[in-house]
Amino acid sequence: MPKLNWFFSLVATLGISSMAVLPAQGQAFLPYTPEIDSEALEKQGLLLIQDAIQLIRLQQLERALPAAKLATQLAPSYYQTWFVLGNLYIQKKDLDQGIALLEKARKIEPEDANILFTLGNAYFQQKDYAGAIKAIKTGLKLNPESPAAFFDLGNAYLMSNQYD
Repeated sequence: MPKLNWFFSLVATLGISSMAVLPAQGQAFLPYTPEIDSEALEKQGLLLIQDAIQLIRLQQLERALPAAKLATQLAPSYYQTWFVLGNLYIQKKDLDQGIALLEKARKIEPEDANILFTLGNAYFQQKDYAGAIKAIKTGLKLNPESPAAFFDLGNAYLMSNQYD
């Protein structure tokens, strides 16, 4: 029996010493990060804004709002996305948010008269007639052929008691 104890001690010692020599084994997982195609995302954003415009035409503003918000995230460098989203907020009577978004659109595309006309309309709804007059006059310099803008400008002058 003493010979057997010696054998078990040898096996145990070899087992423990072999574990100390081996490096730790394991598997490291790296997260999968797909390649992002920004052009495809921008195209998708522009398609979404077209869908939002169709929903606005059908008076489905609640369904158009998430599409327009996502479009601004996918295509933030296009003024059309900000313009449509700002227009939506104005239609929902959230004028402050709408004006802020229209100002973003104007920073991207300062030469678009429609942005300025819509801004003028929003300022008029806020009873900021001086702001409305300024925005509409700036828009009329870019597009002097808009009868609706002249009508809005006349209303802003009327409400601010400027009859000259």
